[in-house]
Amino acid sequence: MRSLNIFVDRMFKKSVRTLAKFFPQLVLRWQNNTLLDTPSARLLRALVLCFFSASMAWCAWIANSHWGWTSTPFVMWQENQRDIDSLRERLILKNEQGLGLLVQQNAWQTKVAETQSHIDEITALWPNSTSRLTLLAQLYSMAHQQGLEVLHLQSKIQAAVQGYEVSEVQFNLKGSEASTYAFWRSLNQQFPNGRWTHLAWRLLPDQQFSWEARWALAWDAEDAYTDTGVEMLWKLTKPPSAQASTVSEHLLPNDPLSQMSVAGSAQVSDLINKGTSWALIRSGQKIQWVQPAQFLGREKRQIQAIDGEGVWLKAEVGGALTLLALEVMRP
Repeated sequence: MRSLNIFVDRMFKKSVRTLAKFFPQLVLRWQNNTLLDTPSARLLRALVLCFFSASMAWCAWIANSHWGWTSTPFVMWQENQRDIDSLRERLILKNEQGLGLLVQQNAWQTKVAETQSHIDEITALWPNSTSRLTLLAQLYSMAHQQGLEVLHLQSKIQAAVQGYEVSEVQFNLKGSEASTYAFWRSLNQQFPNGRWTHLAWRLLPDQQFSWEARWALAWDAEDAYTDTGVEMLWKLTKPPSAQASTVSEHLLPNDPLSQMSVAGSAQVSDLINKGTSWALIRSGQKIQWVQPAQFLGREKRQIQAIDGEGVWLKAEVGGALTLLALEVMRP
Protein backbone atom coordinates (compact mmCIF):
# COMPACT_ATOMS: atom_id res chain seq x y z
CA MET A 1 0.00 0.00 0.00
CA ARG A 2 2.88 2.34 0.85
CA SER A 3 4.59 1.66 -2.46
CA LEU A 4 1.33 2.53 -4.27
CA ASN A 5 1.12 5.85 -2.46
CA ILE A 6 4.72 6.60 -3.33
CA PHE A 7 4.04 5.77 -7.00
CA VAL A 8 0.94 8.00 -7.11
CA ASP A 9 2.81 10.85 -5.43
CA ARG A 10 5.66 10.65 -7.92
CA MET A 11 3.26 10.61 -10.89
CA PHE A 12 1.36 13.60 -9.49
CA LYS A 13 4.56 15.61 -9.02
CA LYS A 14 5.74 14.70 -12.47
CA SER A 15 2.39 15.85 -13.93
CA VAL A 16 2.65 19.16 -12.04
CA ARG A 17 6.19 19.76 -13.36
CA THR A 18 5.06 18.97 -16.91
CA LEU A 19 2.04 21.30 -16.61
CA ALA A 20 4.28 24.02 -15.14
CA LYS A 21 6.43 24.05 -18.27
CA PHE A 22 3.43 24.99 -20.44
CA PHE A 23 1.20 26.90 -17.98
CA PRO A 24 3.52 28.32 -15.26
CA GLN A 25 1.10 31.03 -14.09
CA LEU A 26 -1.76 28.56 -13.74
CA VAL A 27 0.37 26.24 -11.68
CA LEU A 28 1.63 29.14 -9.57
CA ARG A 29 -1.93 30.32 -8.80
CA TRP A 30 -2.96 26.78 -7.96
CA GLN A 31 -0.03 26.43 -5.56
CA ASN A 32 -0.89 29.81 -3.97
CA ASN A 33 -4.62 28.92 -3.73
CA THR A 34 -5.54 31.87 -5.97
CA LEU A 35 -6.65 29.86 -9.02
CA LEU A 36 -10.36 30.79 -8.79
CA ASP A 37 -9.92 34.41 -7.68
CA THR A 38 -10.34 35.80 -11.21
CA PRO A 39 -13.81 36.17 -12.90
CA SER A 40 -12.77 34.05 -15.86
CA ALA A 41 -11.80 31.23 -13.55
CA ARG A 42 -15.16 31.42 -11.79
CA LEU A 43 -16.97 31.38 -15.15
CA LEU A 44 -14.96 28.37 -16.25
CA ARG A 45 -15.82 26.56 -13.03
CA ALA A 46 -19.49 27.36 -13.49
CA LEU A 47 -19.42 26.10 -17.09
CA VAL A 48 -17.70 22.90 -16.04
CA LEU A 49 -20.23 22.34 -13.29
CA CYS A 50 -23.10 23.04 -15.67
CA PHE A 51 -21.65 20.64 -18.24
CA PHE A 52 -21.27 17.85 -15.71
CA SER A 53 -24.75 18.51 -14.30
CA ALA A 54 -26.34 18.43 -17.76
CA SER A 55 -24.44 15.27 -18.63
CA MET A 56 -25.61 13.55 -15.49
CA ALA A 57 -29.20 14.65 -16.09
CA TRP A 58 -29.08 13.41 -19.69
CA CYS A 59 -27.64 10.08 -18.61
CA ALA A 60 -30.32 9.75 -15.96
CA TRP A 61 -33.06 10.50 -18.56
CA ILE A 62 -31.59 7.98 -21.00
CA ALA A 63 -31.43 5.33 -18.29
CA ASN A 64 -34.98 6.14 -17.20
CA SER A 65 -36.28 5.88 -20.77
CA HIS A 66 -34.40 2.66 -21.44
CA TRP A 67 -35.41 0.74 -18.31
CA GLY A 68 -38.87 2.28 -18.07
CA TRP A 69 -38.70 3.66 -14.56
CA THR A 70 -41.08 6.45 -15.57
CA SER A 71 -43.13 7.01 -18.71
CA THR A 72 -43.21 10.24 -20.63
CA PRO A 73 -45.42 11.13 -23.62
CA PHE A 74 -42.45 11.00 -25.94
CA VAL A 75 -41.44 7.55 -24.70
CA MET A 76 -45.05 6.35 -25.00
CA TRP A 77 -45.17 7.69 -28.55
CA GLN A 78 -41.98 5.84 -29.41
CA GLU A 79 -43.34 2.61 -27.94
CA ASN A 80 -46.61 3.01 -29.83
CA GLN A 81 -44.72 3.62 -33.04
CA ARG A 82 -42.71 0.46 -32.52
CA ASP A 83 -45.91 -1.50 -31.80
CA ILE A 84 -47.53 -0.11 -34.94
CA ASP A 85 -44.53 -1.04 -37.06
CA SER A 86 -44.53 -4.55 -35.60
CA LEU A 87 -48.27 -4.97 -36.17
CA ARG A 88 -47.94 -3.64 -39.70
CA GLU A 89 -45.24 -6.21 -40.47
CA ARG A 90 -47.36 -9.00 -38.99
CA LEU A 91 -50.39 -7.83 -40.97
CA ILE A 92 -48.40 -7.85 -44.19
CA LEU A 93 -47.18 -11.38 -43.40
CA LYS A 94 -50.73 -12.56 -42.61
CA ASN A 95 -52.04 -11.02 -45.83
CA GLU A 96 -49.37 -12.83 -47.81
CA GLN A 97 -50.20 -16.11 -46.07
CA GLY A 98 -53.93 -15.53 -46.61
CA LEU A 99 -53.35 -14.81 -50.29
CA GLY A 100 -51.36 -18.04 -50.60
CA LEU A 101 -54.13 -20.00 -48.85
CA LEU A 102 -56.74 -18.38 -51.09
CA VAL A 103 -54.80 -19.38 -54.19
CA GLN A 104 -54.44 -22.91 -52.80
CA GLN A 105 -58.16 -23.05 -51.99
CA ASN A 106 -59.07 -21.91 -55.49
CA ALA A 107 -56.78 -24.59 -56.91
CA TRP A 108 -58.45 -27.23 -54.72
CA GLN A 109 -61.92 -26.05 -55.72
CA THR A 110 -60.95 -26.20 -59.38
CA LYS A 111 -59.58 -29.71 -58.90
CA VAL A 112 -62.73 -30.80 -57.06
CA ALA A 113 -64.90 -29.36 -59.85
CA GLU A 114 -62.84 -31.15 -62.49
CA THR A 115 -63.02 -34.43 -60.57
CA GLN A 116 -66.77 -34.05 -60.07
CA SER A 117 -67.19 -33.29 -63.75
CA HIS A 118 -65.20 -36.42 -64.58
CA ILE A 119 -67.39 -38.45 -62.19
CA ASP A 120 -70.53 -37.02 -63.81
CA GLU A 121 -69.23 -37.98 -67.24
CA ILE A 122 -68.61 -41.53 -66.06
CA THR A 123 -71.86 -41.99 -64.15
CA ALA A 124 -73.89 -40.45 -66.98
CA LEU A 125 -73.37 -43.71 -68.89
CA TRP A 126 -74.64 -45.85 -66.00
CA PRO A 127 -78.03 -47.53 -66.42
CA ASN A 128 -80.84 -46.08 -64.37
CA SER A 129 -81.15 -47.67 -60.94
CA THR A 130 -84.70 -48.78 -61.69
CA SER A 131 -83.27 -51.21 -64.26
CA ARG A 132 -82.43 -53.45 -61.30
CA LEU A 133 -86.07 -54.55 -61.41
CA THR A 134 -85.53 -56.28 -64.73
CA LEU A 135 -81.80 -56.98 -64.44
CA LEU A 136 -81.98 -60.76 -64.08
CA ALA A 137 -84.51 -61.07 -66.89
CA GLN A 138 -82.28 -58.99 -69.15
CA LEU A 139 -79.20 -61.04 -68.25
CA TYR A 140 -81.05 -64.28 -68.85
CA SER A 141 -82.26 -63.01 -72.25
CA MET A 142 -78.73 -61.94 -73.22
CA ALA A 143 -77.31 -65.32 -72.22
CA HIS A 144 -80.03 -67.12 -74.18
CA GLN A 145 -79.24 -65.03 -77.26
CA GLN A 146 -75.59 -66.07 -77.01
CA GLY A 147 -76.62 -69.72 -76.83
CA LEU A 148 -75.50 -70.13 -73.22
CA GLU A 149 -77.09 -72.41 -70.66
CA VAL A 150 -77.86 -70.69 -67.38
CA LEU A 151 -76.76 -72.92 -64.53
CA HIS A 152 -76.95 -70.28 -61.84
CA LEU A 153 -78.02 -66.64 -61.84
CA GLN A 154 -78.62 -64.73 -58.62
CA SER A 155 -78.62 -61.12 -57.45
CA LYS A 156 -77.88 -59.97 -53.91
CA ILE A 157 -77.87 -56.51 -52.34
CA GLN A 158 -74.51 -55.57 -50.81
CA ALA A 159 -73.38 -52.76 -48.52
CA ALA A 160 -73.29 -49.30 -50.05
CA VAL A 161 -69.96 -47.95 -51.27
CA GLN A 162 -69.29 -44.17 -51.16
CA GLY A 163 -72.99 -43.36 -51.33
CA TYR A 164 -73.78 -45.78 -54.17
CA GLU A 165 -75.94 -48.86 -53.73
CA VAL A 166 -74.29 -52.11 -54.76
CA SER A 167 -75.81 -55.30 -56.15
CA GLU A 168 -73.76 -58.45 -56.62
CA VAL A 169 -74.74 -60.80 -59.43
CA GLN A 170 -73.47 -64.38 -59.41
CA PHE A 171 -73.13 -66.24 -62.71
CA ASN A 172 -72.58 -69.82 -63.69
CA LEU A 173 -73.11 -70.25 -67.44
CA LYS A 174 -72.27 -73.08 -69.77
CA GLY A 175 -71.43 -72.82 -73.46
CA SER A 176 -68.67 -72.42 -75.98
CA GLU A 177 -65.63 -70.31 -75.23
CA ALA A 178 -66.54 -67.75 -77.91
CA SER A 179 -70.08 -67.41 -76.54
CA THR A 180 -68.93 -66.82 -72.97
CA TYR A 181 -66.40 -64.20 -74.09
CA ALA A 182 -69.02 -62.48 -76.27
CA PHE A 183 -71.46 -62.44 -73.36
CA TRP A 184 -68.77 -61.02 -71.06
CA ARG A 185 -67.89 -58.25 -73.54
CA SER A 186 -71.54 -57.33 -74.08
CA LEU A 187 -72.01 -56.96 -70.32
CA ASN A 188 -69.02 -54.62 -70.11
CA GLN A 189 -70.48 -52.49 -72.91
CA GLN A 190 -74.05 -52.31 -71.64
CA PHE A 191 -73.25 -51.98 -67.93
CA PRO A 192 -70.27 -49.63 -67.36
CA ASN A 193 -71.27 -49.43 -63.69
CA GLY A 194 -70.05 -53.00 -63.12
CA ARG A 195 -66.87 -54.32 -61.52
CA TRP A 196 -65.82 -57.95 -61.80
CA THR A 197 -64.78 -59.39 -58.45
CA HIS A 198 -64.34 -62.95 -59.73
CA LEU A 199 -63.90 -64.48 -63.20
CA ALA A 200 -63.15 -68.12 -64.05
CA TRP A 201 -63.41 -70.22 -67.21
CA ARG A 202 -63.33 -74.00 -66.76
CA LEU A 203 -63.07 -76.55 -69.55
CA LEU A 204 -65.62 -79.33 -69.09
CA PRO A 205 -65.21 -82.95 -70.27
CA ASP A 206 -67.67 -82.34 -73.14
CA GLN A 207 -65.36 -79.55 -74.47
CA GLN A 208 -67.79 -76.89 -73.30
CA PHE A 209 -66.78 -74.07 -70.96
CA SER A 210 -68.23 -73.31 -67.56
CA TRP A 211 -68.06 -69.58 -66.85
CA GLU A 212 -68.23 -68.56 -63.18
CA ALA A 213 -68.26 -64.91 -62.20
CA ARG A 214 -69.27 -62.44 -59.54
CA TRP A 215 -70.21 -58.99 -60.70
CA ALA A 216 -70.67 -55.91 -58.47
CA LEU A 217 -72.93 -53.22 -59.92
CA ALA A 218 -73.03 -49.71 -58.44
CA TRP A 219 -76.31 -47.80 -58.64
CA ASP A 220 -77.07 -44.15 -58.01
CA ALA A 221 -80.26 -44.34 -55.96
CA GLU A 222 -81.19 -40.73 -56.70
CA ASP A 223 -81.42 -41.26 -60.46
CA ALA A 224 -84.55 -43.36 -59.89
CA TYR A 225 -86.39 -40.09 -59.30
CA THR A 226 -85.29 -38.45 -62.53
CA ASP A 227 -87.60 -38.26 -65.55
CA THR A 228 -86.17 -41.48 -66.97
CA GLY A 229 -86.43 -43.27 -63.63
CA VAL A 230 -90.01 -42.16 -63.01
CA GLU A 231 -90.95 -43.24 -66.51
CA MET A 232 -89.41 -46.70 -66.00
CA LEU A 233 -91.09 -47.07 -62.61
CA TRP A 234 -94.42 -46.12 -64.16
CA LYS A 235 -93.98 -48.69 -66.91
CA LEU A 236 -92.98 -51.40 -64.44
CA THR A 237 -95.80 -50.60 -62.05
CA LYS A 238 -99.10 -52.35 -62.77
CA PRO A 239 -102.50 -51.23 -61.53
CA PRO A 240 -104.04 -53.32 -58.70
CA SER A 241 -106.58 -54.91 -61.02
CA ALA A 242 -103.89 -56.14 -63.39
CA GLN A 243 -101.83 -57.47 -60.49
CA ALA A 244 -104.83 -59.32 -59.11
CA SER A 245 -105.45 -60.97 -62.44
CA THR A 246 -101.88 -62.25 -62.84
CA VAL A 247 -100.72 -62.88 -59.27
CA SER A 248 -102.70 -66.11 -58.99
CA GLU A 249 -101.50 -67.43 -62.34
CA HIS A 250 -100.83 -71.16 -62.38
CA LEU A 251 -97.31 -71.78 -63.71
CA LEU A 252 -95.77 -74.98 -65.10
CA PRO A 253 -98.93 -77.02 -64.53
CA ASN A 254 -97.64 -80.24 -66.10
CA ASP A 255 -94.44 -80.60 -64.06
CA PRO A 256 -94.18 -81.97 -60.54
CA LEU A 257 -92.40 -79.94 -57.87
CA SER A 258 -89.88 -82.73 -57.36
CA GLN A 259 -88.42 -81.99 -60.80
CA MET A 260 -88.08 -78.26 -60.22
CA SER A 261 -85.29 -76.15 -58.77
CA VAL A 262 -84.59 -72.45 -58.25
CA ALA A 263 -81.99 -71.15 -60.72
CA GLY A 264 -81.91 -67.58 -59.38
CA SER A 265 -83.71 -65.05 -57.23
CA ALA A 266 -83.86 -61.31 -56.72
CA GLN A 267 -85.27 -59.03 -54.06
CA VAL A 268 -85.96 -55.37 -54.75
CA SER A 269 -86.79 -52.67 -52.24
CA ASP A 270 -87.83 -49.23 -53.46
CA LEU A 271 -90.60 -46.74 -52.84
CA ILE A 272 -93.09 -48.26 -55.27
CA ASN A 273 -92.18 -51.95 -55.50
CA LYS A 274 -91.47 -52.35 -51.82
CA GLY A 275 -90.40 -55.87 -50.98
CA THR A 276 -90.92 -57.14 -54.53
CA SER A 277 -89.17 -60.43 -55.27
CA TRP A 278 -88.80 -62.83 -58.20
CA ALA A 279 -87.33 -66.23 -58.79
CA LEU A 280 -86.26 -68.30 -61.80
CA ILE A 281 -87.74 -71.80 -61.64
CA ARG A 282 -86.03 -74.49 -63.72
CA SER A 283 -87.95 -77.56 -64.82
CA GLY A 284 -85.98 -79.59 -67.30
CA GLN A 285 -85.04 -77.24 -70.13
CA LYS A 286 -87.75 -74.72 -69.25
CA ILE A 287 -87.18 -71.68 -67.04
CA GLN A 288 -90.11 -69.63 -65.70
CA TRP A 289 -90.29 -66.38 -63.74
CA VAL A 290 -92.43 -66.62 -60.59
CA GLN A 291 -93.62 -64.26 -57.86
CA PRO A 292 -95.21 -64.73 -54.44
CA ALA A 293 -98.94 -65.67 -54.46
CA GLN A 294 -98.65 -67.56 -57.75
CA PHE A 295 -99.45 -71.28 -57.98
CA LEU A 296 -96.65 -73.56 -59.03
CA GLY A 297 -96.40 -77.07 -60.47
CA ARG A 298 -98.76 -79.95 -60.91
CA GLU A 299 -99.55 -79.84 -57.19
CA LYS A 300 -100.69 -76.19 -57.46
CA ARG A 301 -98.77 -75.10 -54.40
CA GLN A 302 -98.96 -71.37 -53.76
CA ILE A 303 -95.71 -69.38 -53.40
CA GLN A 304 -95.55 -67.68 -50.01
CA ALA A 305 -92.14 -65.98 -50.11
CA ILE A 306 -88.85 -65.77 -52.02
CA ASP A 307 -85.53 -65.16 -50.29
CA GLY A 308 -81.87 -66.04 -50.57
CA GLU A 309 -82.52 -69.71 -49.75
CA GLY A 310 -85.10 -70.26 -52.47
CA VAL A 311 -88.87 -70.35 -52.90
CA TRP A 312 -91.15 -71.10 -49.95
CA LEU A 313 -94.36 -72.89 -50.90
CA LYS A 314 -97.59 -72.92 -48.95
CA ALA A 315 -98.02 -76.09 -46.99
CA GLU A 316 -101.01 -78.34 -46.95
CA VAL A 317 -103.52 -77.93 -44.17
CA GLY A 318 -101.72 -78.00 -40.86
CA GLY A 319 -98.26 -78.53 -42.39
CA ALA A 320 -95.09 -76.44 -42.46
CA LEU A 321 -93.84 -74.39 -45.41
CA THR A 322 -91.97 -76.30 -48.08
CA LEU A 323 -88.69 -74.93 -49.44
CA LEU A 324 -87.85 -75.22 -53.10
CA ALA A 325 -84.11 -74.77 -52.63
CA LEU A 326 -81.78 -72.62 -54.68
CA GLU A 327 -79.37 -74.49 -56.92
CA VAL A 328 -75.79 -74.64 -55.69
CA MET A 329 -73.28 -73.08 -58.11
CA ARG A 330 -71.60 -75.89 -59.93
CA PRO A 331 -67.78 -76.09 -59.98
